[in-house]
Amino acid sequence: MRQTAIAFNLITMTAMKTLPIRLTPGQDLRAALEAQVLAQNCRAAFVLSGIGSLPWMSC
Repeated sequence: MRQTAIAFNLITMTAMKTLPIRLTPGQDLRAALEAQVLAQNCRAAFVLSGIGSLPWMSC
């Protein structure tokens, strides 16, 4: 039981690393995000915030 508590504390105390990304007009959002995730060797990622507009979007 004690080992589980120690592992839990290590996971919860890990700092989140933020990565600001600036896209140029016409740049594909998904491709740019995937490229940055791969370049940073991330195991998991999410979008924290976004500013701007997308002229079109496809699924």
